[in-house]
Amino acid sequence: MGGPSTSFLMYIATRKATRSPAGEFVQEAKADHEMPDAKTWDELTGYLTRKNVREAGD
Repeated sequence: MGGPSTSFLMYIATRKATRSPAGEFVQEAKADHEMPDAKTWDELTGYLTRKNVREAGD
């Protein structure tokens, strides 16, 4: 995602939250203390899907 030695959470931590859909994701990801240090897109999308389902049930 950010290079072979950059973890997903490290990548997110170094990104700026811009006024764009990507920036909104970065801002939300930084605030989400349950965000996994995803190694694959499947892991990340699985987490986001479960989170969305959980929040929709609130």
